[in-house]
Amino acid sequence: MAEESGIDLQEVKDLAKACKKIYKNVRNLMVESKMSMVRQDAHNKSVEYNAAQSLYMTLFEALAFMGICAFNLYHIKGILENRRIIWGRLIIIYKN
Repeated sequence: MAEESGIDLQEVKDLAKACKKIYKNVRNLMVESKMSMVRQDAHNKSVEYNAAQSLYMTLFEALAFMGICAFNLYHIKGILENRRIIWGRLIIIYKN
């Protein structure tokens, strides 16, 4: 019956093999695409976590730096208000 319609059985088998290869390639591409999306999502979460941790550490360092600056200003203000310490040190420096 295949001979009557002009269709060669070997051609049909070749087309079936080609379709199977195409199907395998498409399936492999879909799997690769899905795995790439999973990796990208994991990477994005990691970047967001690192950015948040960096922000918190920067804020902590800024607060610590401002605290140290405030302490130094308070300490220097106390030294400047005590005239005996300033004049005593100036006299020691002048004698040397």
